[in-house]
Amino acid sequence: MNSFKLFLISFALLTSVSAHSQSADFDEIIDNGIALYDKGDYQGALKLYKLAQKIDTVSGTLNYEMASTYYALKDTVNALRYCEKSIQSNYKYNEQAYVLYGSILDGTGNSAAAIAKYKEGLIVYPKSYLLYYNLALTNFNNFNDKEAAEDAKKALLINPQHAGSHLVMAYIMLAQKKRIPCIFALYNFLLLEPKGKKAEAAYKELNKQLGYGVTKNDSSKTTISLPGTNDEFSSLELALGMLEASKTTAENKNKMEEVLFYENTKTFFAIADEIPKNKNSFWTKFYIDYFAAMNKSNLIEPFCYYISQTKYDEDVSIWLRNNQQKVTDLKKWLGSYVRKY
Repeated sequence: MNSFKLFLISFALLTSVSAHSQSADFDEIIDNGIALYDKGDYQGALKLYKLAQKIDTVSGTLNYEMASTYYALKDTVNALRYCEKSIQSNYKYNEQAYVLYGSILDGTGNSAAAIAKYKEGLIVYPKSYLLYYNLALTNFNNFNDKEAAEDAKKALLINPQHAGSHLVMAYIMLAQKKRIPCIFALYNFLLLEPKGKKAEAAYKELNKQLGYGVTKNDSSKTTISLPGTNDEFSSLELALGMLEASKTTAENKNKMEEVLFYENTKTFFAIADEIPKNKNSFWTKFYIDYFAAMNKSNLIEPFCYYISQTKYDEDVSIWLRNNQQKVTDLKKWLGSYVRKY
């Protein structure tokens, strides 16, 4: 080997080592910046990201993190600028950049532009449940309920485990006065997210919807008022009203609230599975079949106690503590069940 070739090989090795070293430094700076961001030190994170720019200015990761940090600092102009830079790169964070871009636009009152940006992102990422979820949320907040429902449905079909998509679907149905679909979506949301402020509000709304139309007068006479809908859920509306009214019977009046919640939920899911319905509708295949399968696996009891955690009730806590295996079985089922739609 002549000296010229040896020089070229040595130079190539040095260049490779230098590039590898820079890449390691870059990744470490980004990781440290993210750690500072998570702690709420946005200015500190930004300083590190600006240092990382000296190594790589086109990184999709870096530009996305900078956009997130500027947004946290309420600098929407720079947040949007770095979202665009991230989108222009060829990196996995492009999808999140589209989501953030649309969220910023929506948050600043430019909902039409946000919708356009989400749709632009969906051309590139047609299987993005987050883009569909955010599109549903923006459409819902702008009273485009029909479009919002379709967007939420698409998000759920892509990722049935996304709690937020169930919740936005529930409130879309509530706005459309579709009680039964709302109830199914709330049940599913609480299974995925049984704690927190959203769960507290959802649990209250669930019980409100379950008891809707059932009143008791001064003479202890119970009256059931149906909403008068003429759709695939008319039979379920009647069944639900009768189940709620049954709480006041002599047989049930001394039962604990949690026990009645479990027994009525179990019966409700069984009736929903048995009554004549459109077997090919989204609601049947996605929700009714799902809860029917849960019922057939004898998991409704742990399901009801698990989603009732947000009550912070001692009886619920005691049951969960004494029945950990049943809760484990529920979680295993949740992780293994595949929705067929």
